[in-house]
Amino acid sequence: MEMIKDFFQSVDVFVSLKVDHTVIYQFIIFTIFFLIFKSLFLSKLQYILELRIDKTTGASDRAGHYEAKASKLMDEYNDKMKVVYSKAGATLVEGKNTIVVKGKAELKSLENQLEQNYQVRMLETTASAEKRKSSLKERSAELVSVLLNKFKVG
Repeated sequence: MEMIKDFFQSVDVFVSLKVDHTVIYQFIIFTIFFLIFKSLFLSKLQYILELRIDKTTGASDRAGHYEAKASKLMDEYNDKMKVVYSKAGATLVEGKNTIVVKGKAELKSLENQLEQNYQVRMLETTASAEKRKSSLKERSAELVSVLLNKFKVG
């Protein structure tokens, strides 16, 4: 200890600054306080600053990642929807064609039925007209003979 006292007294700078051997104790005390202060406050502050950086710039990085993921999901969704729309369109066209074919078959059936009814009624009407015609001819012959008799008598 004496050696330290002698060293500080021998250097003129220390003497002019009035620094003595207690500076070593002060340095040790300062170091201990600094270590305590660092462990209590500075490490917590460092943790908070790192957490803040992680939440700000890290959040930006994560947002970019999520945006890319969302874009990928949107593309997949659009591709699947195109497939669904094309299948729905094909099903719709197929259903429409089935309905058209059934409608044409029903229409053809009704047309044939109407044609048959027309032919039957045409034959009936023609037969009826022929009967009336023959009946009118007979009656006209009778009327002609009656009129001729009336002219002769009259």
